Amino acid sequence: MSSGGADSSGSTRLTTTLRKQVRYWGPAIAVSLTTFIVVVNASLMNVAIPTIVEEFDTTVTAIQGAVALYSLVIAALVLPGGALPSRRSNRRVMVAALLVYAAGTGVAAISWNTTVLYLGWGVIEGAAAAVIFPLTYTELTVSYDGDDRAKAFGLLAGVNGVGSTLGPIIGGALTTFASWRWGFTIQLVGVGVILYFARYVSPDPLSETPGSL
Repeated sequence: MSSGGADSSGSTRLTTTLRKQVRYWGPAIAVSLTTFIVVVNASLMNVAIPTIVEEFDTTVTAIQGAVALYSLVIAALVLPGGALPSRRSNRRVMVAALLVYAAGTGVAAISWNTTVLYLGWGVIEGAAAAVIFPLTYTELTVSYDGDDRAKAFGLLAGVNGVGSTLGPIIGGALTTFASWRWGFTIQLVGVGVILYFARYVSPDPLSETPGSL
């Protein structure tokens, strides 16, 4: 009985410690995974362009336009997107941006012509990514101090690099053995995982006095 009680107590302490670690590092995990899918999205579909061109009976230039539009929308909206956390809680902004991103991903996955692809991939996903990118750095800054902040930013940088490397590989594999549409579909799974960790993101706005967009 004594041995069993000790094992149970040790297991409980381990579980409690693990929960505390997950809660503490949850924001870093959430923003790192978010950055990963956004970076992967920007690179994995490049290798699928010839297949998309053939399926939509269009030109390479037209599909490359969707890639360019995605980057252009991010560049155009990243400044107002970065101001949103000063008006609303980081958590709400992240969840809302992820849901919009998921909607755009779904539209792109079922697109039947270039116009719908432009809408889902370039416009909707791009607008959500413009909010997500600055929020990742903001959340790490407010969640950690000292060495832990350095570790969190190191994790973010590492995930960014891995995403850039794996994007073309994942895109090539999916295009070859399944369909380019799966490149968007699997991102929905990623969003679901991130939404789980989003519960640990700061619920407070950056400022008590909301600034102007």
